[in-house]
Amino acid sequence: MPFVLDPSDADHAIEVLTPSEPLPQAVRKFGFIPDVDLWKPGDLLLFSSVQPGWISKAITRTQARGWNPVDARWHHAAVYIGRSRVGEATMGGVGLGSVYKYVPNHLIRVRRCPILDLDLVGSHNLVVSALIRLNRWYSLTTAASVWWKSLSGFSKLDFAMAASRAHICSHLYADSYSQATERVLETIGTPTPAALSASKKLFDVDSRWKRLAS
Repeated sequence: MPFVLDPSDADHAIEVLTPSEPLPQAVRKFGFIPDVDLWKPGDLLLFSSVQPGWISKAITRTQARGWNPVDARWHHAAVYIGRSRVGEATMGGVGLGSVYKYVPNHLIRVRRCPILDLDLVGSHNLVVSALIRLNRWYSLTTAASVWWKSLSGFSKLDFAMAASRAHICSHLYADSYSQATERVLETIGTPTPAALSASKKLFDVDSRWKRLAS
């Protein structure tokens, strides 16, 4: 798939740089980092684990019951804040994290809203909207109930009804988008990672790896 940062393709990177901040040992051993200079605050980041754990597998299987596998593979979503930081909803709640914790064990896809592409104020408003949700609760119970429902048959409507009771990772972007643009991000069913992947309201951002200086 174009625009996807795949760790197996990192050898094609030719730029060499010295990082301006400390990097995790796994990233230094990998030898490459995403070129975050191509990203803008307010971008949507989608992640797919190279070796998914049981939670990631459960999310992917659940989404695959209602979505194309190309979209269902994306099991986590985050808002790019800037300076290699992301705002995301995890089992610990909504918080800030480093994009480098997803390197080199995840495929990364970056998507952007055309409305905000040339609107710096709007992009910053989306970031602010995400940040004001810090420390909000994330419901593992709701996520589990969605997975349980998928065992006996699944539809996008089922996912929407169950997921509407909690703040899941993809809701963080969708809610922030709506607040920043005063529009609804149109997706089929609830804005799951798969729905955000398939959304025609967003476009993919060309991304690349940068090689770390030895």
